[in-house]
Amino acid sequence: FAIADDAACDAVTKGDWSQVYGIVGGKNDATEGKMERRAVLGADNSFKVPEGAKKIRVTLDMMEGTFKVEAINFNTVVYFRGATNGWGDGEQKLALTDEAKGIYTGYVYCADPNGWGNEFKIAKDASDWEKGEYNSTNVTVSGDITAKDGGNFIAAKGEGVYYITLDAANMTLKAEKITNMNLVGSFNSWNQADATQRMTWDAKHYCFVMTNAAVTADGWKFTANNDWVINLGGNNVSDLTSGGSNLTVVGKTIRLYPCRVNTDKIYATVE
Repeated sequence: FAIADDAACDAVTKGDWSQVYGIVGGKNDATEGKMERRAVLGADNSFKVPEGAKKIRVTLDMMEGTFKVEAINFNTVVYFRGATNGWGDGEQKLALTDEAKGIYTGYVYCADPNGWGNEFKIAKDASDWEKGEYNSTNVTVSGDITAKDGGNFIAAKGEGVYYITLDAANMTLKAEKITNMNLVGSFNSWNQADATQRMTWDAKHYCFVMTNAAVTADGWKFTANNDWVINLGGNNVSDLTSGGSNLTVVGKTIRLYPCRVNTDKIYATVE
């Protein structure tokens, strides 16, 4: 591929490709170095996508005339590792929900049973830190998460479940604490703020629980924080998705498992 600024684009519309940029030195397998216009290079010297890369990040310094091309290969899941389980192996997961943009989303339970600080990182592997991580030194945070010197994220609103969005392409992380998870449906006129339908968090089993539920077969879902921005549904309770279709299975005891512990899916049980 080539790189073009506004002057190069104007020239290309007239059939002149001499103003687009190529690699100084002529080796199109170079991933970083100097660049110059083809008119100066006397050849195309095109840039090359690194072999096997699904996505790339291109960094340009137009003042210095330098470039860097990095391969970005997104894992299917990334792992929440922190104080919740004593900084052990990653149990809870975020899933890649938008491969084109490198967006991971998920629910994580943040706690501090050992008094070390309610802190965590997002790792690319469940047990091997050497395979890479997302931390406060390389990711910009917003919402209910703050950054700590040294690399850890801090669950700013204390113990509880947080909905996290990690943008791995742009290296940002935002979080919203889940103050309540409700059942909502035809049975309560789709009132997402119905306090009588608030589920209880079971920290031992990483799930929200409702007993004596009133859901009906004509449709219901899970909603968070008395709003529709965060909601879960789907064609089957074994694989719930954000904004999914209405559920129709009926039962009195409903458990929602949002943290992807021992699975890559968010799911519920209805009994």
